[in-house]
Amino acid sequence: MPEHQMFSLDNMPAAQGMLSWLSMWSQFIGRTTGALEWTAEGDNFHGNMDYVELSHLKIFRASSSPYSLRRVSCSPSVSFSRGFKVMLQVRGSTTIIQNGISVDLEPGDWLAYDAGSPYEVINNSDFEQITLMVPRDSMSVRRDVKLSQLFSSHSSAHGLGKVFWDFLKSVIKEGDGINIECERSIASAVECMLMQLLSNASAQKKTFVPVNIKDAIKGYINDNLHDPGLSLETVAQALKTTKRSLHRAYVSESESISDYIWRMRIERCQQILDQTTAGWSVTSLAFAHGFKEVAHFSRRFKQYTGLSPRNYLDRGKDNSIVAYDNHVH
Repeated sequence: MPEHQMFSLDNMPAAQGMLSWLSMWSQFIGRTTGALEWTAEGDNFHGNMDYVELSHLKIFRASSSPYSLRRVSCSPSVSFSRGFKVMLQVRGSTTIIQNGISVDLEPGDWLAYDAGSPYEVINNSDFEQITLMVPRDSMSVRRDVKLSQLFSSHSSAHGLGKVFWDFLKSVIKEGDGINIECERSIASAVECMLMQLLSNASAQKKTFVPVNIKDAIKGYINDNLHDPGLSLETVAQALKTTKRSLHRAYVSESESISDYIWRMRIERCQQILDQTTAGWSVTSLAFAHGFKEVAHFSRRFKQYTGLSPRNYLDRGKDNSIVAYDNHVH
């Protein structure tokens, strides 16, 4: 049966309670790297967490007193996340900020975001949320799902959204009654519904405007890393501007737009290999991330990581990464 654990804190001193809370998040999710800044509201902290690990999926139902936290990048060459998160606001209000965009969630709203990029979560009051954590490679082959379009509030009040979140609530409630023979089938059903839900939401027109053109550039690139034709010219066409304007907007960055494309492709491949190598050959990894030639992929990969893709695949578990002080939300 799925792993099912519960955790509760009752009116502990705020600092002690937050440390215990974040420690449990880290224990359930697993070892990560990355710096964390947090603030608990008030003098005391209380919270309840219900955790279910369903095959390759991790599901959290959590409620607590208000707090804020901010995840920041620790290194451009090391991912501190193992996937992306889809979160439903059940009670209270929460603000999530990523890439300069702020989204407010009220009860019944959900969104998806990349947990491998810096973000900030502000729980404005006592709250309850359901969070589904999905491995990154589940998204790598879904060209119809655009994370940048999913970073907006979506309703769970009707249609597939209601079916999906009601089903997920039932999985959490009945976790102890799911036998091992059914676990993988239920996980597949959850992921199948989720991907259709995300695909539907990606196809909807959203009206948010990035803080500046750099956010739009990076958002478009991150959604289209699989496209071998991705280039400065195609970015300019998609954003209805000129290559000269893109150069001007990006001049303050430490790398060119083309270099950013190559770096993000390699980092995406690293993130997949850091999580799992199952089903991935060097060739399939290269072609799935916009490379036309394996030799070019190998040169770029070694340029950024210091190892060839083959050596990276065969490496032992790296124990040299320094763990940061705190943990993840």
